[in-house]
Amino acid sequence: MRPGSPIQGPQDFDVAAVLDQLFLDQQNSVEPPVEDDAEVQSVLSALSELTDSEVEEPDSEIEDEETPSRSTFSFVDCIPSSLRSFSSRFRAPLDEALTDPTESEEFTPPDGLSGLKRRRWLKTQRNHRKKRKKEQLSQLHLDSRLRDITKKRARGIQPIFTPNNFSAESLPHTKKGWAGLKSKLEAFCPELTDLLGEEYQMELVDWNGEDTHGVVDTIGRIIVILGGKPKDKKGERRDRTWTATMTNLKTLLQDARDKMTFTSKQKSSMRGQYPSVAMGTSFGGGSQ
Repeated sequence: MRPGSPIQGPQDFDVAAVLDQLFLDQQNSVEPPVEDDAEVQSVLSALSELTDSEVEEPDSEIEDEETPSRSTFSFVDCIPSSLRSFSSRFRAPLDEALTDPTESEEFTPPDGLSGLKRRRWLKTQRNHRKKRKKEQLSQLHLDSRLRDITKKRARGIQPIFTPNNFSAESLPHTKKGWAGLKSKLEAFCPELTDLLGEEYQMELVDWNGEDTHGVVDTIGRIIVILGGKPKDKKGERRDRTWTATMTNLKTLLQDARDKMTFTSKQKSSMRGQYPSVAMGTSFGGGSQ
């Protein structure tokens, strides 16, 4: 082996999965201290001397023992220092995914719970939190199991940046149905000069129809994809069969168009000044 040659590990080796399992083992390895018989007898003797009022109203020290302090864990702490600069762009999403919103909140039992019922309630809440944390860890690194060719193609996307102050969160949200009266507005088909003008302020992108581009907002969120032409299995060259496949599809569509009939409503619809037929498959038991 030449100096500087990379050493490739097993195909099924996943660093993220090993670190997750290491964290879970550390959490499960914490055992309560074992008390000897003398200490147990001393505690039982002290409890037998308590009055009913003292049992119903425990002091602050017992309250603190019910809810032990927890240390904040960050997945980035397990990453070697030599790799932290590479993973800096993923720190915020990882820490956010590992943070349970209930950890910062103190468990407050409902009114009327005391004694054994109160302790059982607190134990149930702790078990629920541990279950949520384990589910977060299991879902955290699903993207790391993507195939290498898929990652390579994703890295090959050329970004098209939007204005710095544009965020996809500011876009209006769509609804499942129309929640208002249908307005009778005059049909308007804007020209290219209208879209590039002051009213719409759109930008014309020079695209060859082959390369993949992604329109991103101010935080890098991909909101539009220009797919382009697919590449071969290695992701290096254009698929030579793509042009022939699209030509064959065009021929089939033209043949189907000559055999179709359209209603007056289908000849001109909201999709544009051309005949169109809305077709689809419903898997909910409705129309096919």
